[in-house]
Amino acid sequence: MVPHPRRSASLAIDRDDGHRPALARTLCALVIGAATPFAPFLAVSNVALAALWLWFTITGYRAARQRRFHEHRRQMTLSATLALSVIANRIWTPILFITLQPLQDSVFGGSKDHYLWFVAGAGAWLGWTIPFFAVRRWLNRAPVTASRQA
Repeated sequence: MVPHPRRSASLAIDRDDGHRPALARTLCALVIGAATPFAPFLAVSNVALAALWLWFTITGYRAARQRRFHEHRRQMTLSATLALSVIANRIWTPILFITLQPLQDSVFGGSKDHYLWFVAGAGAWLGWTIPFFAVRRWLNRAPVTASRQA
């Protein structure tokens, strides 16, 4: 069980971070993601990630402005998951690069570029979809009741 941060600490983080820098980061990710040099497979992943990140950031901000703090917390948890998913990408891509190396000649016709584009794209998709859906499942879990514990 993960302890919840104190309410005052959570509010202080929100006030310190602000919504303008968060929106600027998501918009930059959208533009940079679309301009990737690693073929459309990675670009689509980056644009989808950035669009979802922007969506959850904006809806989280709007929920806070409407004083719906439970919904704000959910949306911003998803936003933070997408923002930090680049870490998972750095784990998946080398694993895929090493694991799929024997297929470079047979599947990709020996093309190092096509192999690299596929590995980078697959690593990017896995890097944000697995953490995102894991967190969504965690957020949508059924609350534990006294009858379920017994």
